[in-house]
Amino acid sequence: MDWRAALKSASDRLPNLVAAVSVIVIGASVAITLSVGPPRPGLYVETTEEPSVIAQAFGIPVGTGEPAPYRPSSMGPFNWPGAAPPPLRVPTPGQPIAELPSAPPASPIRASLPALPPPRIAPPARVLPPLRLAPPSGEMAGEPAWITNAVPTAPPDGRPEIAIIIDDAGVDRAHTGVAIRLKGPLTISFLPYASDLASQARAARANRHEVMLHVPMEPNGPFAEPEPYLLRARQGAGEIQRRLSRHLDLLPGIVGINNHMGSLFTADPHALAPVMEELARRGLLFVDSRTSARSLAQDSAQAHGLPNAGRDVFLDHYEGQAEVRKRLAETERVARKQGYAIAIGHPRAATLAELATWLGEVESKGYRLVPVSAIVRARATQVAGRSLRGG
Repeated sequence: MDWRAALKSASDRLPNLVAAVSVIVIGASVAITLSVGPPRPGLYVETTEEPSVIAQAFGIPVGTGEPAPYRPSSMGPFNWPGAAPPPLRVPTPGQPIAELPSAPPASPIRASLPALPPPRIAPPARVLPPLRLAPPSGEMAGEPAWITNAVPTAPPDGRPEIAIIIDDAGVDRAHTGVAIRLKGPLTISFLPYASDLASQARAARANRHEVMLHVPMEPNGPFAEPEPYLLRARQGAGEIQRRLSRHLDLLPGIVGINNHMGSLFTADPHALAPVMEELARRGLLFVDSRTSARSLAQDSAQAHGLPNAGRDVFLDHYEGQAEVRKRLAETERVARKQGYAIAIGHPRAATLAELATWLGEVESKGYRLVPVSAIVRARATQVAGRSLRGG
C-alpha cells in the first residue's frame, strides 16, 4: 500500500469534509434558535397572541385603540400596558366610587364570538350591596370588610364547592372584559397598576363577581421588569406596610388580596408579618397563590388570625385549551375529594374559551360555583370547629 498517496488523498479531502461539517453545525444551530423561544421566568406563562389576533378573536374593530393596550410576551413577561405603568390614582377619603374618573368605555365585544361561546350571565338572586369605601384610617368599622364586600351566596348544601379566581386582571382590557362577562360568581383579582380600577371593579361587581387585589411580591431569581411598588422581602416592615397600604387604597370594596409572583417573599415569615397585620387591621382575607412550595403565607395568615385559603390548581400554567380542560377536570377531582377547590386562571383566550363552556355545565355535574369568600368562610368554620374540639 502506498501510504504517501493515501495520506495525500486524505489531506486533499479534509477541507471539503470540514466545510460539510461546518454547514451541518450552522444549520442545526439556526434550526434550534428558530424553534426555541426566549425563556419565560416564573410560574406565569403569558399568552403570545399579538394585539391584532385579540382584535380578530373578540370582534374589536381594528384601530379603535383599547385604553390599556395589551403587551405581547415578546416584550416582557408581565403583560405591561406600555413602556411605563399608568399613574396610580388614589380616591380621597369618603369619595364615592361613582365619582371616580374613568376612561371612555372599551370597545364593545360582540355577543357571538368566533372561538368563544357567548357568555351566559345569570340574573342576580338579589341586589348586591355597593362597593364599600374603607374608613380613612383603614380600621374596621362593624363587620370585617371581607364579609361586607363578599358576593352573597346561599348556605352550603352539601355539594363540593369550586371558586375560580381570574388574576392578572385589569391590564389586558379586552380579555378582562370577556372574563367579567362570563357566568358567575367568579373572583376577579386586579393588578394594582391597571388603569381605571374603579370602573373595571364596578363592571365585575355588576355581573355578580367578587373583587380582589393581586399584589405584586418579590419572586425568586431575576425577572425582566420590576413591578410598580413591588413588595420586597428586605424592605423592612414599615416600607412593606406603606407599599401595601398604597395598593389597598387604590381599590376599595375588595374582599382581600392574593399574591402576584412572590415565590421569594411568601417564603419569608418576617416579610409576611406586616402584610398580615395590615390585612387584619382592614378586615381583609388572604389567598395564597402558592407560586412556591416553600410558601409560608397561610401559616402566617393563620398566626395573625386572618381568614385565608390557598390555591389548589393553576388552570393555565401551560397554554392551550386542552391543558385548561385537563386542569378544570383536576379542579373537579380536588373539590370532590376535599369538599372544595380554588383554581386560578388568567385572562387569556384559551382559558376564557374553556371557562365559558365549563361554567355552563359545572352545576349540572353536581358542583357548586362560589366566590372565594364562601370557601374562606367554610374553612374558617372548620378550623374553629377543630379548635373547639381540641383537634
